[in-house]
Amino acid sequence: MLVLTKENIRVPVGHDEFLYITAAGKYSSIKLKTGKTHLVRRSLKDLEQALSPDMFCRVHRKYIVSLLYIKRVESDAIHVDGGGIKGEDIPLGREYKDAFLGRFILA
Repeated sequence: MLVLTKENIRVPVGHDEFLYITAAGKYSSIKLKTGKTHLVRRSLKDLEQALSPDMFCRVHRKYIVSLLYIKRVESDAIHVDGGGIKGEDIPLGREYKDAFLGRFILA
């Protein structure tokens, strides 16, 4: 669980609510399966270390995806869909591809 702050209100959000996370400089943007986005003052690397490796995988230098919501894997993209929003394609980086495919096939 991660506590997200928006407009001085703290809201606990379970990791199963995360669709994907995008790097935004020293910040990260967390996209929830409801379609809402939260900007947090933590780097992608910091979040990657804090998140469960059983549920999340780094797939690009700017993206971490939840393994729960992957609907399709293509040669250079991953399609995620949380049900609450229209599905989105996340780029699959060359340097992360082999590690991701190894974990995704086993999951």
